Amino acid sequence: RTLALAARFDLKDFDLHDYTGPSHKGHALLSDPANFAKVEVGLTFVGMVGLQDPPRETCKGAIEECRAAGVSVIMITGDNQITAEAIATNIGILKSSNSARSGKSFTGKELDEMSENQ
Repeated sequence: RTLALAARFDLKDFDLHDYTGPSHKGHALLSDPANFAKVEVGLTFVGMVGLQDPPRETCKGAIEECRAAGVSVIMITGDNQITAEAIATNIGILKSSNSARSGKSFTGKELDEMSENQ
C-alpha cells in the first residue's frame, strides 16, 4: 500500500492551531465527518509511505493443501492488478511466470466484459 501524507499548517481560522485532543474546544469540528472537507483543503504534501500487509503465515500452506485436495484456489480482491498478482505469486496462487498476459489475472472491467461461459 502506498499512502501520501499531507498537512495543513494554518489552522487559526478553525481555532485548531493549538489543538490538544478531545477536550479541546475545536474538537467538535473534527468529530463530524461533514466538516472534513472544510479542514482538508490547502494541504501541503509532506511525504509518501509504503506499507505491506503480509499474508498470514498459514496462508501458503493452506493453499497447497487445497490444491492437493483438488480444490481450485482463486483470489478476488480490490487491489490494483499488479499488486494482486504480486500477492497471489507470494502465497502460491500464481506461479511467477503466470500474469495478466497469460490469462490468469483479470481486472474488474475485464470480468465485466466476459460472457457467462468465459
